[in-house]
Amino acid sequence: MNQLIIIGAGGFGREVAHWATQNPGNGLEFNIRGFLDDNTKALKNFRNYPPILGTVADYTPDDNDIFICGIGLPQFKAQAIPQIVAKGGRFMNLIHPTVVFGGNIKLGTGVVIAPHVTISANATISDFATIDSNSVIGHDVKLGHYSHIGNLSSITGGAEIGVQAFIGAHSVILPQIKVGKSGFVGAGSVVTKNVLTNTTVYGNPAKTTAK
Repeated sequence: MNQLIIIGAGGFGREVAHWATQNPGNGLEFNIRGFLDDNTKALKNFRNYPPILGTVADYTPDDNDIFICGIGLPQFKAQAIPQIVAKGGRFMNLIHPTVVFGGNIKLGTGVVIAPHVTISANATISDFATIDSNSVIGHDVKLGHYSHIGNLSSITGGAEIGVQAFIGAHSVILPQIKVGKSGFVGAGSVVTKNVLTNTTVYGNPAKTTAK
């Protein structure tokens, strides 16, 4: 039996743990073994969760281990995941059964898609991208590696979200707009212009601020 290990025992990681219990594993059968987190006391005030098995750096994957990442912030995902990959760890996709898919969608590895997400035709979801609950991914959208889409966001037709970009909750990215690598869009923003690499924007319409 595969043993599922969740990287990150913070708030998003705990959400991922619950979603995993509602998920058939895309054909994989698994038990949830526990979490990896650099803060080994992250679950101190929470009950009814599997244990923290150790830190990412110290953990050596077993043959039956499979992994998903429960970290929301892209820069921390991009630090943790390669450490496990380098040690031979296998990642699965976690896709909640309530997700609605269009046709001709490309999914990478290690993708996490939360409840009640809609993904339209010809979208591309790259490795380790995360889409939080009730978000809509429009047709021909491209989500880059390690990107994160906050809950109740709308990424409209043809938009491109760069590698390690973060889209805050309740945001709207208008059609054909590009958010560059490590771009950060604050919660509740409406993005009407391209966001440059390593740039933070927020507001309606979204404006640039120093990062």
